[in-house]
Amino acid sequence: MLCHARPKKKKPCTVKVGNVTLPIYKGKVRGRDRFTVAYHEAGVRRRETFSTEGAARIRAGEIAVKIENSQRDMLALTGTEMEVYAFSIRELKDVGVSLLEVVREYAAESKGIQGSSILTAAKDYARRKTGVAPEPVPELVEEFLIQQKTDGARIRYPLAPNHANPDAPDFLRNCTWMDWMTGPSPNRS
Repeated sequence: MLCHARPKKKKPCTVKVGNVTLPIYKGKVRGRDRFTVAYHEAGVRRRETFSTEGAARIRAGEIAVKIENSQRDMLALTGTEMEVYAFSIRELKDVGVSLLEVVREYAAESKGIQGSSILTAAKDYARRKTGVAPEPVPELVEEFLIQQKTDGARIRYPLAPNHANPDAPDFLRNCTWMDWMTGPSPNRS
């Protein structure tokens, strides 16, 4: 026999209900027997201790039944809360988005706008966006060329499309910036 041999540990007694088995560990605390029921609830390990094995077995049986019936993670909703949930699901079904997606997006956007409501941020964005009138590209190019001419810059630049590729079609080799930006004219051959 080894001089440092440990005594064999006893296996914990168990309580089994259906497919759920919960261990009850026996230990000593300040010289007194303690019985610990260990289980997982909502992804977190839980332990409850009792001074008698009978009390531990009763509680383990209650927990095992609860787990077996899948009631430990269920949320109890009142009638009003159930109506709100059903209405939310119906509204989102029309849009084609799940409730989980909406909640995740809302949480992410709430963090991004820091203290302001999403509706306020959306209204502010819409107000700022409508203040900018879209301008056609030819008018912007013409304005740009006028500004360049008044600043003393050349109208035809060496990087213009007619200089970029000697094998370009005739239209591109003989075009100005305005022609290049607006595209070929329908009456041009």
